[in-house]
Amino acid sequence: FVVKWDQLLGENDKLPENAEMLLAGRASFIFETFILADSPQEVNIPGQLRQTLEKQFDGKANITRGIFSRAKAEIEKMILRDTIVRMMTTPEFQRFAGLEGELNSE
Repeated sequence: FVVKWDQLLGENDKLPENAEMLLAGRASFIFETFILADSPQEVNIPGQLRQTLEKQFDGKANITRGIFSRAKAEIEKMILRDTIVRMMTTPEFQRFAGLEGELNSE
């Protein structure tokens, strides 16, 4: 999700003349693919944030480049706080990294 939104927007701050329509279309794709409950590649974000985004899309709110900023930040925070820590404590990772027993003994 995080990479996809950045890729779809591009790094160029200059948007074409049809930018509003282009942005809305790309945002809808991201929303329907990653944010919407039971979407094909649903990401884990706080329920309140998901509801806020759903309201914005239901109300056809003005879609801006920053519409997914909070979701992106939450995903990055969760990855650093939870997913990576759990992965690093698995025996498979410890064997791979040559750290067997070192991380669990701290």
